[in-house]
Amino acid sequence: MINKIHNGDCIALIKELKDESIDLTFTSPPYGANVEYDTWEDDIVGNKILIKGLAQNLFPKMKIDGRVALNIAPKVINTKERYPLFLELCNSFIAAGFMFMDIVVWDRGNNGSIAWGIWDSSQFPNTIGACELIVLFAKGQYNKLNKQGPTMSHKEFLEIIDNIWHISPEFNKNHPAVFPLKLALNAIKLWSYPGDIVLDPFCGTGTTCLAAERLDRKWIGFEISPNYCKIAVKTLEYECSQLRLF
Repeated sequence: MINKIHNGDCIALIKELKDESIDLTFTSPPYGANVEYDTWEDDIVGNKILIKGLAQNLFPKMKIDGRVALNIAPKVINTKERYPLFLELCNSFIAAGFMFMDIVVWDRGNNGSIAWGIWDSSQFPNTIGACELIVLFAKGQYNKLNKQGPTMSHKEFLEIIDNIWHISPEFNKNHPAVFPLKLALNAIKLWSYPGDIVLDPFCGTGTTCLAAERLDRKWIGFEISPNYCKIAVKTLEYECSQLRLF
């Protein structure tokens, strides 16, 4: 499975992984915000079930010092309700046996968004969604078992050790909800070692896998959409061919 994109349901594919084989999972599960994906109905009820299944099935596959970092919005708003999905995520992962470790705020910036609600009034304000969260969990312990020397430069460490990352969002005509490559690079650099195995069970067009490849990590990508899989495979094939040129 290593260094490959796999098309299929992520829960079924996670079950095929060897126990205690994954060092870091970095991903962004569907939020339940009615995003129009290829093959997934993005509703809150389905996503609650998905997150619970993800936590339960992922726990035995993570190494004893493994970490799971999940990018998610602080709140989900649709036509029927407002829901703090990140609380469901935290409760599900802690119930599965993970330990809460940290939170990073991804400052996306305003990017022209407006706060819908009652204008110029306290009657029904709706704050602008200018940030998202990266919630970090550990499996058996917070420290990595294999102690290594510096794995990045001092300058790189200082740039990412703050718990607010100022990174502009990216947009991709091939996928409705991509996150920036810089976000994945930061997470993988801060929470894993070179040579570690990084999993993305919702890999989309392959951003996490691309970041892992560039940072000398092994990677595994799961994606339910055949179309997104094809794009991810092309991206990684091009990246690997370019790396071999140097």
